[in-house]
Amino acid sequence: MTSPRISDLTFNYASTLVNGVAGLVLPLLVGAWFGTSSFGVFTLNFSLYIILSQLAAFGIHLSVLKYLSENRENDPSILLGAVLAVVPLAVLTTAALLLLAKPLASFFNLPEMRAGIEAIGGAIFFFACNKVLLASLNAFMRLKEYAVYTSLRYLFLITSLSAIYAFGSQDIPLSIIFLLSEGALFAILLFALRNALLRGGDRASVFMWAGEHLRFGCKAFGGHILLDANSRVDILCLGYFVDSSTVGVYSMAAVLAEGTYQIAIVARTAYTPVVITLLYEKKYEDLLALVKRLRFLLWMGMAGIACVSIALYPVVLPFITGETVYADGVSWFVPLMVGVTIASGYAPVSLILAGGGFPGRQSLMVVMLFSANAMGNLVLIPALGPMGAAVGTAATYCLSVVLLRYYALRCLNLKL
Repeated sequence: MTSPRISDLTFNYASTLVNGVAGLVLPLLVGAWFGTSSFGVFTLNFSLYIILSQLAAFGIHLSVLKYLSENRENDPSILLGAVLAVVPLAVLTTAALLLLAKPLASFFNLPEMRAGIEAIGGAIFFFACNKVLLASLNAFMRLKEYAVYTSLRYLFLITSLSAIYAFGSQDIPLSIIFLLSEGALFAILLFALRNALLRGGDRASVFMWAGEHLRFGCKAFGGHILLDANSRVDILCLGYFVDSSTVGVYSMAAVLAEGTYQIAIVARTAYTPVVITLLYEKKYEDLLALVKRLRFLLWMGMAGIACVSIALYPVVLPFITGETVYADGVSWFVPLMVGVTIASGYAPVSLILAGGGFPGRQSLMVVMLFSANAMGNLVLIPALGPMGAAVGTAATYCLSVVLLRYYALRCLNLKL
């Protein structure tokens, strides 16, 4: 497999720019239009959505990415087997969330969360299916399309939110925008992949691949759920200890830092099929040279972005939102950006264990990160408040680098 072309990377970085701007605009619009309290509730619902939607995906998209990247004949049974495996899991997760909506709202002592949780229930089905379909585009190296469709997700979110605000629909939970966005994206992806899906496949082969994806998912899903949940641990822990307005101010800093990290995630998206292929073909020297080059570029770029964004944070946010209280989050934004910058250098190979045939070790690593993050937040937040959440999360970003290097050496004999 060849490396991504310049045009592929250009499209994906343009998509990152669009997604980054949209990712910044979305919380800014919620904060400006609906206030800090509503923003706090929205981010709590969003955090639950991120965690539970990954449960529905079950890590099957990682299996699709690995096996389609390695497959030379593009066997249609691989993708069809993944669809067969993910649909019932997505349905079960959606049903479970609808049943748990009231207890979860009671746990956070925010009755208004219930409607939002119910709204994201339907979105989970589409999200899980979309993860699998997008992973297949990634593996097929259809990176331009991948870039366009991931951008559409954010544009749909902003369009839906704008419609709620324009029509003054105060009784509609803001979280419904995820259902509208994922549903629309699902329809588009089905059309884009119609040829691959309609090629059919031998029934026995489809069921065999469904079983293989589930076996892979059993090893990978725990870690993958916690991988995305890890970015929300600080918000959920903070939501238990402080009021929703404080959660809203902190969430703005956390969301902006996470949005900046997406620059590194684009490199992961573009290069993961290449990394898997180099591992499969045992071209280790080429792989290490690629890692070294990407690491240097990302560290330099992210360091510059971090300095500029920290300087502008207390000036730009109050100007855009009209709420001076958001400027208070700059002190929490600093440690978050330090952690993001350090971790960015290894983001392109952060899935190397799963891609190299060690999904269980990938999960173990992420479980360790999640545990450290949760423990750090639960210990530091009571003493330091939001600063404790920021420091605990930043430390976890740094720990991710240490663990990745350790397990790559132990499992793959690669000194990253």
